[in-house]
Amino acid sequence: MRKTVSRLVSALLLTAALLGTACLAASAADVTFSDVKGHWGESYIYSGVQKGYINGYTDGTFQPDKTVSRAEFSKMLNQAIGMKTTATVFKDVAVNAWYYEEVRKAVAAGYIAGYSDNTFRADTPITRQEAAVMVARVVSPPETLKTLTTLNDNASVASWAQPYVR
Repeated sequence: MRKTVSRLVSALLLTAALLGTACLAASAADVTFSDVKGHWGESYIYSGVQKGYINGYTDGTFQPDKTVSRAEFSKMLNQAIGMKTTATVFKDVAVNAWYYEEVRKAVAAGYIAGYSDNTFRADTPITRQEAAVMVARVVSPPETLKTLTTLNDNASVASWAQPYVR
């Protein structure tokens, strides 16, 4: 199962973390978005939609260059790993927020811990290092760790994220 999750998360990361893609409203797997034709991530987007990890907006757009929020990424990761169990959430996650159940699933899965002030900051854009930490917490550890020097922005990777990014 973990190997399958690894492949699923790879597709998810290509779509979300690297593309900066958002997902909010429900969409059918055979949907066509008005704003992805010719985009370099088009095939990844439709693959993610078909697998049920991501979806677009009610206006028929996908907004492939829009940043992804922490709540949106949690929803995508929950979809990729099939998370159903829930737990208590942070003080800044309102019961009536669209992402309330998704954040509860993320807490139960153990891949988010929030901030030291007991907040989640759901609408804050997720950083690549935060995405790396979340994904690393749900997949099997790699057989070998990579060095950060292969990344152009390696100096900007925070110390708390370095083991996960490796």
